[in-house]
Amino acid sequence: MEAAGPSGPAAGATSALPPLLEATDPAAVRAAVSAEGRSLDLAGARLHDEGYENLVLRTADGWILRFPRRQEPDFAREVAVLRLLAGRLPVPVPEVAWTGERRRLMAYRALDGAAFDPAAYAAADHRRRNRLAASLARFLAVMHTALSAEEIAEVGVPAVDNDAQLALVTDRLDQVPAELRARAEDIVEHFREAWLEPPRPARQVLLHNDFHLLNAVLTDGVGELTGVWDFSCVQVGPPSLDLRYFARIPEQAPPQLRRDLMQRVADQYARTGITLDVDGARAAMAVEDLVDAIDSGDFRRFAPDDGVWAWPGADRA
Repeated sequence: MEAAGPSGPAAGATSALPPLLEATDPAAVRAAVSAEGRSLDLAGARLHDEGYENLVLRTADGWILRFPRRQEPDFAREVAVLRLLAGRLPVPVPEVAWTGERRRLMAYRALDGAAFDPAAYAAADHRRRNRLAASLARFLAVMHTALSAEEIAEVGVPAVDNDAQLALVTDRLDQVPAELRARAEDIVEHFREAWLEPPRPARQVLLHNDFHLLNAVLTDGVGELTGVWDFSCVQVGPPSLDLRYFARIPEQAPPQLRRDLMQRVADQYARTGITLDVDGARAAMAVEDLVDAIDSGDFRRFAPDDGVWAWPGADRA
């Protein structure tokens, strides 16, 4: 396999490329990669198509070939952001070796390490849990200040629009099943209180905006952070929003465990002198879940107490 090649087309040309394949079966994905003419060894390559934002092909010798699913200019922006962030963060992030000339595709070496192990975390003592939380908080604190306002503007990182996010729910509350309407209204109210009522959060930072343990690797199952990927959702907004996915992911972890780690990350981040709004982050996650439920018509997630929301007033308890 060749080493890191040319950087690929300019951002404008990259964003003009087709976003994904007409077919996404393994043969079609391999054919698309082969069409780039990079002489890659695809024997034994594994396709990962479960991601919402991206489809990924991983080669046996450790290359990641990643296709974005969406047509917005997020891909070109992510490439530009990753190049700006190179060497500025406390752990490795993808170093883009080349981008596609026929399809929107980025290639980089895999970031290897251990996946988070909920059982190991449950068995870990407070000191070990805090070391993991401190490494996560350290990454966020550096990420949030890694680029200047001029650099952020140069690559066109968009701002979070919480008003628009809330409108996606409030305009369609009548589509929520009657038995869940009170829960939905409570989450809407909590979200409004946390993010929209004055004084609104004044601090605005560069958000990873998809920060969770499925986009990261550790030294061991409950060890310290050693790598982070998927910068396709970067935005500018209040730093507390980068906590929100800890309320949901990993879904197989018990709710109390997710709450514990989320609070520990916030406690460690507070050592910077900045307090993160844990309940506000949970409300932001709940609103995202509610938007997805209304879009899909599937509200099964909201029946049990899954750690994000449970009953009217649960987040205030």
